[in-house]
Amino acid sequence: MATKLDLLKEIYQIQNEIKSLNEEELTDLTLIARRIEFESDKSTKLELAERLKRLIKQREALKIEIEHKKRVEEYFITPIGITHKTILEDDFEKKVVEWKAYNSDVFQRTDSTIKTGLGNNWGVINLDKSGSGVILTIGIIDNEKSTHEYLKAYFGQDIEIRYESKDWRDRKESFRSSCCACGDFALEGGNTIGERAMFYVGIGKLYESKILINFIKEELRSFGKQTEKLSNELENIRQQLANPLR
Repeated sequence: MATKLDLLKEIYQIQNEIKSLNEEELTDLTLIARRIEFESDKSTKLELAERLKRLIKQREALKIEIEHKKRVEEYFITPIGITHKTILEDDFEKKVVEWKAYNSDVFQRTDSTIKTGLGNNWGVINLDKSGSGVILTIGIIDNEKSTHEYLKAYFGQDIEIRYESKDWRDRKESFRSSCCACGDFALEGGNTIGERAMFYVGIGKLYESKILINFIKEELRSFGKQTEKLSNELENIRQQLANPLR
């Protein structure tokens, strides 16, 4: 029957086998012999057996993965494989271009509509899919801190609008907003970009406009569906590149 020390030595040997498969530097077991003995004293036999079991499973899975990659590489250098890979890579690039064009179109259309409804000082800060939902962040743009690629709102002058096809609480469609607390600001004025009062005037216009709210909701709903569709198509191509022999 294997002792704790035997199990631990086998553990380190298999760890070296895994390193070798990954083309990593091996551990010289003769240099850590005392550490192995100390570790065996501190561990239970059950713990070591379970650890060894996991490592063996990891090693075998890695061997299968490496063998699979080898077969794929060999296939992709054959005439049929070269053609197959070229078609898949071209399809992938086309989908990426389609995705970028779609994102840009939605961003610009939403930004333009927000500016029309709330004022030219407003704009889209971010539009992104998150889980089952889509998050749109709009606010009053701080031109001094913004760049052509990245817009930034004045501190505390943005609002996050989230659409979810299935809310995590009741699995129903959800359309909600989250805005910073008002804080302290001048009651008079409100005509200068950067003033909190101007921001809340815009917020009032947003909540008052059913047309604008419905536009945002439909855009986010459509964006979520289309983004998921394109994401699935890209993932499907990735899987075909990883597993062309299926």
